[in-house]
This record gives sequence, C-alpha cells and structure tokens, in this order.
Amino acid sequence: MKKTYIFLMLMILVSLKAQDIPKLILKSKVDNNLVLPVVVDKNDLAIIINYNGGWTAFDRNIYYIFKNNGDLKIYKEESPKPYIKNPDLKKSIREISVSENTKDKLFEIINSKKITDFQKYSQNDFKIKQKDKSIAPPSCMISDSIGYKIWFIQNNKQNSYGYYAPEYYLEKCTDKTINKVILKKFLEMLNEIRSAKI
Repeated sequence: MKKTYIFLMLMILVSLKAQDIPKLILKSKVDNNLVLPVVVDKNDLAIIINYNGGWTAFDRNIYYIFKNNGDLKIYKEESPKPYIKNPDLKKSIREISVSENTKDKLFEIINSKKITDFQKYSQNDFKIKQKDKSIAPPSCMISDSIGYKIWFIQNNKQNSYGYYAPEYYLEKCTDKTINKVILKKFLEMLNEIRSAKI
C-alpha cells in the first residue's frame, strides 16, 4: 500500500511539472493587430503559428493558448488570401480537441531549450551583414512556397519571427547573407512544436 501511495504521488508531481509554463524573455509590445480567440491572462502563454503563401487560397493560423491552470486551448483559423476576390471564401476558426498525451507533450515542448533559448534572438539575426557586397552571389528566388511566422505572447510582450520557404533557403540557397545557424534553429523550433500532431 505504501509503494502504491508513493507511486501515485510521484505521478502527480511529474504531471504537475509537465504543466509548467515557462516565463519567456519577450522584448516587444504586443502588436495591436493580433486578435487572439480567447483572453490570455497573466503568465499564460500564447503561441501563434502562421502558414502563408503556397498554392492554397487560404492562409492559416494555429493558436496554442497555454493557461496557468494547466489547460490548453488550440484553435485553427483559415483566412482567404487578401488578393483573392471571391465572396464565397470566408474566414473560419474552430477549436481543436487534443488527447491528454498530446497536451502533455505540448507542455513539455514549450519548456524545451529549443523554445526558451531561441527567445534571445531577433528577426535581425537571420541576416549576416556583408562588408563587401560586390562578391556576394545573387539572391536565391523561389515562388509559391510556404512562409512561416511564429509569435510568442506572454504578459503583454511578444517575440515574433518569420521566414519564407525556410527549408529551401537553408538547404539550397548559397546566399552568404543568410544566417543558416539561426535559420536551422528556427526550423528546429518550429518542427518541435509541429511534432505534436493536432
């Protein structure tokens, strides 16, 4: 009986630890144009991933709202691309239900070093300044690929990062102004969040 009690207490402690929300070091005031589907209270963490570009008629947002009480709300939103003039295409948003395992995984992910350590960077860190621009190869070009933007919002502060076709520019582009170390970390962070299938 004593072993069972100890085991249960350990399980409770592990599950409580998994529901921690990190206190991220965020630098900018929250963009007034960002509208979240739910209220974000003090110390809650909102992560928004935006998928834009490509061949589809819609841009997509996924909202992850990590609440202090251990709750997690996820919403998927689709908005017609601004240049598409079709009145039949409407903006939509829906809440996504996830299993306890997925919820635990996402709480674990937001506490990972990939997420917390990336907050020390800014969008400017994706570029390397070249002293002699005359020797730089021409910029790479790609169209109809997907761009990603990610926001971290907590306590009325935000960090945001975005990159168009990051896989292409990391693996196939020879442009010396691309900071491929930071771009790789960006992709790893993005893929870690997306690894929790919803």
